Amino acid sequence: MTSAFTRIGRWAALLLVLCLSAGLALWVNQRVLYHVADRAMVPDVTVSTSPEFTREAIEYGDRVLPPDSTVLRVEREITRDRAYRITVRTSAAGLALMLERSRFPHALDPCTPSCSPDAGTGSSDRVAVGQEAGSPRRREG
Repeated sequence: MTSAFTRIGRWAALLLVLCLSAGLALWVNQRVLYHVADRAMVPDVTVSTSPEFTREAIEYGDRVLPPDSTVLRVEREITRDRAYRITVRTSAAGLALMLERSRFPHALDPCTPSCSPDAGTGSSDRVAVGQEAGSPRRREG
């Protein structure tokens, strides 16, 4: 009797291992296919400063712009999902208000390309100094 139960237990364990392996292989294959498809997709990028487009970006991202802000550029990129980037000129107090009311999920990274002084608004000594102070290279040294 015990040998029959042992044999059934071994087959059940083997079947469980095979099912788990097949599931893992399918999951990995799906992730690889999504990655390849995302890399092969050409994003649909739209750039505008129209009030309708700005309103769409603000509503989609649940963002709040300060009253003293000026929208310089709104960019929408659609691949699989939709992403908006809003470039805004505002004061330091306006920036603090925007970050607080918009409930950003993480701190802004001062080293992103969209934050560079040459990103469309021209160069500014205050921006360049602020970026250098916040860059990881500067903090290490």
